[in-house]
Amino acid sequence: MMRSLLLLLLLATVTATTAASTPTAAEPATAFETPEMVDSMQPRSQAQAQAQAQSASREGKSSDSLLQVRDVAAAAAAPVEVKVRVHLRSLVDIKEVEQSVTAMFVVHMEWTDPKSANVSTQYGEKLDPKANWQPDIGVANAGSLMEVRKESMVLMPKHRVVLSRRIIANVQTQNKYEDFPFDTHSWKVFLMPFSYDATAVKLVPQTATVEDGLSESLTQWTLQSFEAHAGVVTSAVTGKVHSQVALSINVQRHVSFYSWQIILPLATTLLFAYSSFWVPASNVPGRMTLVVMTVLTVLFLNFKVSAQVARYSQLSWMDILLTGCFLFSSYSLLAFVYAVRKLHTEGKDAAERVDRLNRIFFLAAFIIFNIVMYTYAYIKMDHRADANINTLSPQTDF
Repeated sequence: MMRSLLLLLLLATVTATTAASTPTAAEPATAFETPEMVDSMQPRSQAQAQAQAQSASREGKSSDSLLQVRDVAAAAAAPVEVKVRVHLRSLVDIKEVEQSVTAMFVVHMEWTDPKSANVSTQYGEKLDPKANWQPDIGVANAGSLMEVRKESMVLMPKHRVVLSRRIIANVQTQNKYEDFPFDTHSWKVFLMPFSYDATAVKLVPQTATVEDGLSESLTQWTLQSFEAHAGVVTSAVTGKVHSQVALSINVQRHVSFYSWQIILPLATTLLFAYSSFWVPASNVPGRMTLVVMTVLTVLFLNFKVSAQVARYSQLSWMDILLTGCFLFSSYSLLAFVYAVRKLHTEGKDAAERVDRLNRIFFLAAFIIFNIVMYTYAYIKMDHRADANINTLSPQTDF
């Protein structure tokens, strides 16, 4: 009897222990559940959530990073639309010989992030740009320099994220000098998301503004307009199509510098060449010095202009002017040699007759040459005045 009671007591104890170790329906746990999934199933208090967020911030991580670093196209049917506003701060360096421009921009990028509702950061507070997703926008045609000087990310209401980035970049330009020095140029800067194609990120330009007083700070240029246009480009490496924003810095050259430094000295030099016909052919040393100096002066001015602009195949207005002046000065030298020959072969009267004919021919040809050249220059200047519609939008609150 006693043995039967002990056996029943032992059996009851084993049954109770087995029931306590078996999982219940309120505590599901399968082999496919990760610790994060199990944790998300458990109810958490507000204090626990804040403690977890503070712990993550101490580790230098976002508690729930915006969009994270992932394939954006796989998470949404449409690409992420990034609104782009660009502010031109300064044109740091303009090198015409190398055909490059170094400029500083402030690029503001704004997009809607549905995951921002889960982030514990308050609206208006700054986020870590390196810990959260961003469109990775840079200058596609940057040359030897492309540097991000400063960037900040701010969480705004309605799930909007604003990323501001200050970029200084050296870009290659393709200038055309057919109308030099009455030329106008459009320097292009292309902004593109390097890590995402057009199916993932779409850039939408909003505004393009310039720093107040930037146009006045340029010594040889007038800043006509600064524009931003949307477009697409196909990568030559991957073959993928990327969205891009094409920035156009439209400038025109100041003519006054070349008027005083080149054109006026050329006209004076040609007057000296014309005056050589009034010097008697018998005065060989004086007349030879005068005509040789005019030729050398024209060559010097030609080298001066060539050192300031890039080498190009087309003839510009300035090239034609310099070439014409060189031919006129060379003609005065050849005419002097011919007059000296006439002096020694036919006498003084023959040499004076040659000089009288050269005075008329040189003056008439030089006047016709200048009428043609400066008529063309006047047409170009008038065309520039009609086309000079300033579309600059100055703004200094960036």
